[in-house]
Amino acid sequence: MASLLVGRCSRSRGLSHAWRSVALQRRYIAVHTHSQHASSLSVLQTAVDTSTAEFKENSTRMNELLASLEELHGKIAAGGSMKARNKHVARGKMLARE
Repeated sequence: MASLLVGRCSRSRGLSHAWRSVALQRRYIAVHTHSQHASSLSVLQTAVDTSTAEFKENSTRMNELLASLEELHGKIAAGGSMKARNKHVARGKMLARE
């Protein structure tokens, strides 16, 4: 989607034809791959060994960080802590999510 905007912005700013064609090429790279073309996609090979202790440690730490991020997102979606919510409502104000 951002690549689509790049192509449009380059036309409106009057950039040279060469830059416009680069922007248009980017636009075509960002399009969705249809299911009939999925078989022609190449699979990227990796050298990551998922059975090592280092990988498992990193994976565990990443999952912990994701859990804390989800918890923080929940607090933000609720409008902050209960103390802050009560203080805001006591002042006669609406909460941001209301």
